[in-house]
Amino acid sequence: MFKEEFPPEQDWLKGFQVRVDLGFLSIEKDYVCKELLLPNKKKKKQELSPEQKQENKILASERIAVEHAIGGMKRYRILSDRLRVQDVRLYNVILGVCAGLWNFSPNSLILNAATSLKVKSANSWNRLRRGFL
Repeated sequence: MFKEEFPPEQDWLKGFQVRVDLGFLSIEKDYVCKELLLPNKKKKKQELSPEQKQENKILASERIAVEHAIGGMKRYRILSDRLRVQDVRLYNVILGVCAGLWNFSPNSLILNAATSLKVKSANSWNRLRRGFL
């Protein structure tokens, strides 16, 4: 699906730093990127080194904010249900409105703060939440 939307022949990603997960392993050979941040994959019958595990952990901690934002936007029913709109421009407007609402909602502020502070304990999470509500 990615190749259909962004044909590799047109240097779509040439000037960008691209962060992907292991679902996009072929992006390395198909596309030219300014910088590609791809997690290390474990080889058959071989474990990752501690350095590779640490690198993967850093990439995952940076990617989690994006994953939370996508999950938060899916809470809007218009995006999670089947939308029978044929006009792509209208769908883009709907998606933009939902993204804007999510970015300015108290839930996203709490998640962004928790992610940036790396809140791990339930007590500090509750204190953080009470401070926002």
